[in-house]
Order: sequence, then C-alpha cells, then structure tokens
Amino acid sequence: MPLLRDDCESVQSRTRGCTCICAKIVNIGSSAVLIEDDAGKCELQSLPSESAAEVGDHCYFYVECGVSPLQCRRLTVVPPEMLPVARFQLEQFRRGAFAS
Repeated sequence: MPLLRDDCESVQSRTRGCTCICAKIVNIGSSAVLIEDDAGKCELQSLPSESAAEVGDHCYFYVECGVSPLQCRRLTVVPPEMLPVARFQLEQFRRGAFAS
C-alpha cells in the first residue's frame, strides 16, 4: 500500500487507507487531540500511548482514515524547521497523484 499524504483539510475526505499529515498539536483532551496546519484543523481520536508529544509540537502523524475521529497509529515529533520540507513532500505527492 502506498504512503499517502494529506493536510488537515484533505484528510477529512479520505474514506479509507492510511496517510501522513504534518501538523502542530493544538490541544490534547481526554477524548480527542486537535491538530492544525496551514489548511485547517482536524481531530484525532488519541495519540499512541508511547508518545511523548506535547501541545505545540510539530509532528508527522501516520493516520488511519475512514473512522471518526481519525486514528493516529504513529507519530514523529519534528523541529519547526522541517515544515518547509513537509510542505514540499505534500506538493510533490499531489503532483504525482494528479498526474497519474
């Protein structure tokens, strides 16, 4: 299965599969986690139990789609300096996906 890439807006229209989102953690609640990127916000069911991520951290989220709220299977905290790289990766993915 190929690795898909989305932002907080486009992931909400995915009905199945898994995707990668680069976003900032805005809020960690008892029942959901709110993340945000340039495109908007979306809600995750929770963070993986072994996660050490905190509010304000930028992360790559590996997300299972087709459930509400979305389920985060894995995450990797990244420095904010990596955000341009994440935007480039998303742009490259979209160019390739629409060209096929």
